[in-house]
Amino acid sequence: VDAEGKPFREKVLFYLGKLSKPSRYYRGIGRAVPNPKSQEATAFLWQLNPIEADFRSFRMTPELKERFLVFQADGERAWSKLKLIAADVTEHITQIYGDHRVLGLLGKLLVFHSLLKFRFDGELLKRGWLEMVEIGDTGQGKTQQVDRVMDGTGLGECIDGVSATRTGLAYSFQKLSDSWFLIWGKYPLNDGGLLFIDEAQNLDPEDISKIRKGRSDGKITADGVRSGEHPTRTRLIMSCNPRYYGVVDDQLFGIELLKQTFKDEDIRRFDFALISSSSDDKADINAPRTSKKKAKQMITVDLLGASIRWAWSRRAEDVMFKDEATTKVYDSRNPEPRIPTHLAPEL
Repeated sequence: VDAEGKPFREKVLFYLGKLSKPSRYYRGIGRAVPNPKSQEATAFLWQLNPIEADFRSFRMTPELKERFLVFQADGERAWSKLKLIAADVTEHITQIYGDHRVLGLLGKLLVFHSLLKFRFDGELLKRGWLEMVEIGDTGQGKTQQVDRVMDGTGLGECIDGVSATRTGLAYSFQKLSDSWFLIWGKYPLNDGGLLFIDEAQNLDPEDISKIRKGRSDGKITADGVRSGEHPTRTRLIMSCNPRYYGVVDDQLFGIELLKQTFKDEDIRRFDFALISSSSDDKADINAPRTSKKKAKQMITVDLLGASIRWAWSRRAEDVMFKDEATTKVYDSRNPEPRIPTHLAPEL
């Protein structure tokens, strides 16, 4: 059942012609007819037009280029600018407050804005899109943050872990009469886009293992009564509660909860994880919105949507790293050890 209470139904349709690109969304023209064998309602289609994702037709305009200046910052202020952007989106779009929640939203915005491919230090990286998982107590705004970004921008698709297990996250095989059909799941169908899986602790471990190779290579292969291959350059956000009874603070380290939910080889494919405890920012979360003094809005919903579409439409040749930026990246992977000042006050 969808958000409006309407049930989802699977129907077998008949099409006179050949699909140029399978596993796409189409708008069909035809006539509803009863199946001559079973009298079940079906349809006979004589025209199918692929529905292209709107981000594929994104075009930069002089007006939009001017509005994009609000995202820019020079190198020394980049981190401060990112936090300012996340705080602005929090105030005016998601309205899930608290310092920890703002940082959590920033992580989600990074996934939304990640590119499929880019070159770094002369090498074309196999995977540029990001994946993250947020695990935490109920009522922490994990789902609302993503839902409100998706609702406002019209980008991304949300499923829950229970329905993903029932229909197959990667693919499933269905039999009709004497023929078997390969049905691709939501993960490959969102190639080039973003998939948000809520209540991911309910996912079947077998379904997660089926998408494991696709998460690394950007391509999934189905083997069984039917075989097939599908690209899976899918930005992924998972949200889940602790798998067993209890809360995050029951653990000495919250990150241990991931070990209860996913296998090591699946955890390794996440770029980063967020841990949300019910003890974090409790005063801010429960404060009435009318008590918040809102600053002037920098980033509107349509501007946020335009920035995500811009990122999704970028190609590898659109990304350039200056030499000093490349050096900074390598330095960040090998940071010099720092001694906390309270442990070495003489320093």
